[in-house]
Amino acid sequence: MTEKKNRTNAVINLSVGMIDTNCYIYFNGETKDAIIIDPGDEPEKILGAVREKGLRPGYILLTHGHFDHILAAQDMKEATGAKLAVSPKDADMLRKNGLEEFQAFLKGRFKEAKPDFLLYEGDTITLGPLSLSVIETPGHTEGSCVFRTDGILFTGDTLFYRECGRCDLSGGDYGKMLGSLKKIAGLPGDYTVLPGHGEKTTLGEERLYNPYMKDALARQKELHPDENR
Repeated sequence: MTEKKNRTNAVINLSVGMIDTNCYIYFNGETKDAIIIDPGDEPEKILGAVREKGLRPGYILLTHGHFDHILAAQDMKEATGAKLAVSPKDADMLRKNGLEEFQAFLKGRFKEAKPDFLLYEGDTITLGPLSLSVIETPGHTEGSCVFRTDGILFTGDTLFYRECGRCDLSGGDYGKMLGSLKKIAGLPGDYTVLPGHGEKTTLGEERLYNPYMKDALARQKELHPDENR
């Protein structure tokens, strides 16, 4: 478990599940308000971190609907009373028949979950002093989202350290992924990038060194050369 602090707000990073998904708990150390992002598995581990800090989760947000990001969603909802949210384009994945291509990994462990509300581009999720804005980033799935706050981007499986999410599963689209990477690259300033898997990075570094983000920016220049004069 690692913790990143930003004034009185902080982020706990827990690696959970069979493919080491990064589950994040974004919280305020004074008010104890908390938002859980991508509870991918091991609800006891996530609850342990919540209880250790005496936190009060109000929301559970999903960057997308793949099994490795949602397996503990219903357990966490039941244990904390927090409201669950996902993009409407990935909401069907919270039902068992929405994850047919992943049945070999589920092994009867999946609990269906019903979102309390849906996430759309430009939405702001506020809980006490915590605030996250929603950026729609299709490509890995139709409903993939990035959450932005306090100089931090929770990028799910859209953007990794020097990589992007795979686009060959249902709902994946490399052309849309490039559009999403361009969209993220165009955000003003720099951000700490907290991805769905692997190590953290910065948006500044990914603009310079991520081959997929560079591809997205290069294709934009080819399509619209006058914008770069």
